[in-house]
Amino acid sequence: MKKDFIILIFSLTVFQGAISGQRDSIEIPNDTLKPSFISPVYKITAFNFLLNRIDLHIRQKEWANVSPSSWWVNIRRGFITDGDPFTNNWFGHPLHGAWFYNASRSSGLNFWQSLPYVLGGNLMWEYFGETEPPSIIDLYTTTFGGIYMGEMLYRFSDYLYNYPFRKNRKIHRIAAGIVNPYFGLNSLIFGTKIPATSKSEIPISGQLFMGSNHPFNLWIPEMKGTSAIIELQLEYGSLLDRNVSSFTPFDYFTLRSWINIPSWEESRAAYFNLSSHAIIYGKKLTNRRDRMDLISISQHYDFIHNDLFKLGSIVLTGDYWVQRNLNNIRVVASAKAGFVVFGSGNSEMVPNMYPDIFPEFDRDYIYGQGLMAESELILMIKGVGTVVSDYNYFKIFSRESPEGIENLQLFRARYLLPLGGRFSLGAEYNLYRRDASYYRNKSLNYISNGHTEVRLLAGYAL
Repeated sequence: MKKDFIILIFSLTVFQGAISGQRDSIEIPNDTLKPSFISPVYKITAFNFLLNRIDLHIRQKEWANVSPSSWWVNIRRGFITDGDPFTNNWFGHPLHGAWFYNASRSSGLNFWQSLPYVLGGNLMWEYFGETEPPSIIDLYTTTFGGIYMGEMLYRFSDYLYNYPFRKNRKIHRIAAGIVNPYFGLNSLIFGTKIPATSKSEIPISGQLFMGSNHPFNLWIPEMKGTSAIIELQLEYGSLLDRNVSSFTPFDYFTLRSWINIPSWEESRAAYFNLSSHAIIYGKKLTNRRDRMDLISISQHYDFIHNDLFKLGSIVLTGDYWVQRNLNNIRVVASAKAGFVVFGSGNSEMVPNMYPDIFPEFDRDYIYGQGLMAESELILMIKGVGTVVSDYNYFKIFSRESPEGIENLQLFRARYLLPLGGRFSLGAEYNLYRRDASYYRNKSLNYISNGHTEVRLLAGYAL
């Protein structure tokens, strides 16, 4: 995103958190914020205007020099593709959409009521915030990714700001503003709080891992590059809570984020990754101490990349979950299958279809719709440790040139050994597999490659 703007918001949210932590007492859960359907409109409009002025006058981006004539050109031309890098489209733009989403949530609207404002704010920016034509990639990633990222950030900030049993209120409210900068800015300017509700009491658990990542490539033996790795895993809510029999949007979600940091001697970039899924609707069929069966509809969001592999996905799935307690063993398993609303996979064959518009073309990935399937197995063995295994398969059909299909597979196997207290040691194996086929010059081209890793980890339960 825009560095100057983020630095400004970060400073303001720290200041806001310090003030609110001093003046506020612990709230009792209640819905006190009156919904406003007009407030998000002027908040989103003001945000887009301010961001455009920063891009033009501080960052000096020519594409931000908009005018009524550029607006009319964009309206007449309509949506095309763009040439933005993978990180811009699959991480920067969803964060942009998260601001639109939180403008609505901070105005007292619920999950479903907030959705149209993300689309509206995105269309406003695409047509009127840039001289470049509206991007079909941005339409999907900013809207759907923004809804997903926005609700996650809202739930995290709600927990930090309102959790009724939390101590050190000032520190946690500063953290709430940092995690969700839109809330921090909105609170500072308008004095708005996140209303405390029963959702504020949903717990968050997590683990922090640090260690080393070792590439071990069967397809490219000469590839080297051990790197440090930092990984954060968070679970919002609990599937196994017997007091919960049904789930509404984002009452339960998981977030796994990691960053690979190369050594100083290497010129490779650090890679930030994020993989998450959230239940939109779920119902337990069985809810006993020794057995749990759950069916659900979930949304998934993935932003995964390394030296050889790229995957961006927004997916809706139907799921079946089971949990069994067998003496000293707990088994949790799930199977998910569904539709890729929008996805991307890397490709060496992407042409610049608009060189006059995008002289600097950095897109090395296709985009389109497709299919997805996932399976996961977790074994928690008392006194022995935890074994996690999951497999993901994506089939993405390229929406435009090049014509083709990307088949992407991810497999992970992890073992964690408890050391006592909150500490653990672990080892993990990761496989990234890509098989693609493209039509070019009236011939079919096949591409197969992959990337494997072994990770050594030290963990701490948060």
